[in-house]
Amino acid sequence: MKTDNILTLPDGRNLSYAEFGNPEGFPVFYSHATPSSRLEPLFLGEDTFSRLGLRVICPDRPGIGNSSFQEKRGLSDWPEDVKFLAQNLGLNQFSVLGISGGGAYAAVCAARIPEYLSKVVIASGSWRIDSEAVGKIGFPMNMMWQVTRYAPIFLPPLIKALTRGMSQTPNGQNEGSSTPPDKYFPAADHAIMSRPGRLEMNQQVMEEVLRQGTRGVVWDYRLCVREWDFDLAEIRMPVVLFHGELDRNYPLELTRKVANKFSDAQLLVYPEDGHISTYTNHFEDIARTLLPD
Repeated sequence: MKTDNILTLPDGRNLSYAEFGNPEGFPVFYSHATPSSRLEPLFLGEDTFSRLGLRVICPDRPGIGNSSFQEKRGLSDWPEDVKFLAQNLGLNQFSVLGISGGGAYAAVCAARIPEYLSKVVIASGSWRIDSEAVGKIGFPMNMMWQVTRYAPIFLPPLIKALTRGMSQTPNGQNEGSSTPPDKYFPAADHAIMSRPGRLEMNQQVMEEVLRQGTRGVVWDYRLCVREWDFDLAEIRMPVVLFHGELDRNYPLELTRKVANKFSDAQLLVYPEDGHISTYTNHFEDIARTLLPD
């Protein structure tokens, strides 16, 4: 595990990234959630990646961790960073995995650098947050998206509060609390977030999110609500989507509509899982999908 790598990009920016798993395993570029950082794969575990034969590479997006902020970037700028990192690592073929808000970044790689990709997998994907999505996403997440869409000046303090909250168990109690899940979290997500060690992992991840302040993650949020600079219909390779039926961050109803925008998409649904438990409880299924045929 190497968590503090820094690469200098052609335009002089720094790109920070972490590596997990088997150095000789099949390479997978992991697109982290929003808000999150290159340390997010810690939730799934170094041993898990090694056992499944994966070399997981997770870069921080611009302005997060030690990655330099990139002025006026769009989603379509990201594949060039991924391609340069892959070339620097000597990789000509790899899979991409997008988690939650990282789904858009995996998708744009499929649209713009398909020649490098073996498989495209998106788990618990959160897609563009338009007015319909805001209306269907439950509280408290819909409040965050309303601020992002209509009052972004208030985003910095909200992001600070959110990242503090994500370093706690879902009900705000100490780890190991027997308090039942509250109405905002499915029981499956609550169970994952209440596991021993989860609080410390969240703290590590969130420290990197705000290492440079809020500018990078604010931009990441704003890209989620703006018109995207690419179309999902551009993607001509198969995409596999994993989603929980109890996901309250991005409901399954909306994900089904997104799946129809791809030319070739397979949607796998887990009836008893939520946003977090889908990719943590079923990572072996995801890993098998990421490996080449």
